[in-house]
Formats: sequence, structure tokens, C-alpha cells
Amino acid sequence: MKHYFTYLILTVIFILSLSGCGEKEDDTDYNFQFDFRIDSVYNVTQTSATIRATLHTNGHKSRIKELHLNLFKSEDGDTKSYPFKNNYGTVELTLTNLEPNTVYYLSPGVTIGYISFVQGDGVDVSFMTHGERPSSGTVTDYDGNVYHYATIGNQTWMLENLRTTHFRNGDPIFHITTDSLWETNFIDGGVRGL
Repeated sequence: MKHYFTYLILTVIFILSLSGCGEKEDDTDYNFQFDFRIDSVYNVTQTSATIRATLHTNGHKSRIKELHLNLFKSEDGDTKSYPFKNNYGTVELTLTNLEPNTVYYLSPGVTIGYISFVQGDGVDVSFMTHGERPSSGTVTDYDGNVYHYATIGNQTWMLENLRTTHFRNGDPIFHITTDSLWETNFIDGGVRGL
């Protein structure tokens, strides 16, 4: 009986060793799926922009060494790579020292071991930095009201209050002056037409 259990234990150990149970995953196997896409480009100024991207994988996050963003301009073709701080999920990166009034092309990349992969055909998104802002000027609303503005630093300010009675598409902006009108026209986070 004692020999039976010994043979049984040795047989189980032998079978487990053949099946690879308990072995470390091979880090050279890069045949897993991932999808790393740029979700949005926002807070674009003359010299900076913030990029948000999301990585989806089939569960092999530990193999990913770095997520990075490849940035290039069409004029020179010179590509610069910027690493994200995290290597999984949704990540953000603010690019600085960009040139005003310039089109930039972005492609997200994933580094696995020593190999860097670029998603898709190499260009995922493009954006353009803002040009030089005039220091002052005028704008006109839908109703024909003229407003003066001034630029201070990176912000542009209107020098007078908004007087329009219509949205940009021509829909009227309702002027609710009493609580009873507000209570009867405010429904589910919006104002019902009067």
C-alpha cells in the first residue's frame, strides 16, 4: 500500500511536469492580442496638447514594458516617442513645447520585451496646434451683436456681457424670470420649450 501511494505521487508529478503546470510563462511568446487606441486629443493650445489613450489586452499586461506615443510632423517626418506613465488601461500624456499652427500626427505604440509595435497603419490621429491669437478684435453673435475681446496670456476674454437671444443654430434661448416658469419648464435636466 505504501508503494502504491509513492507510485501515485510520482505519476502525478510526472504528468504535471509534462503538462507544464507550474512553469513560468515564456516571455518570448508575443502572440497575444492587444488594441491600443487614442481616445481623444484635448486642451490643445499653441504649444501643448493632452492625449488620452486606452489599452485593451487579452490578459497579458505583465508582458507590456511600455506604452508610448509616436509624434511626428508631415514636413520633416522626424518621429519622437513619448512614454506614458502607466502601462495599462486608460492613460494620459500632455505634450509640451509644440510649434504653433502646426499639424501633428500621432500613433500609439506598445513595447513588449525589446520589440516595439505600432497600432494599425502607423497614424491613428492628427491635430493642429492653435496659431497666434490676435491681442484684440471683435466677434458677432447670431443676433448681430458685436462684442470686443482681448487676449491675455493664453486666454481670450470678452470685454462685455453676452446679449444674444439665440443659440448659434438659431434656436431661441428662453428667458425664465419667475420660479413658477422655472418649475413648470425644467424637466429631467433640461428646459422644455415655452
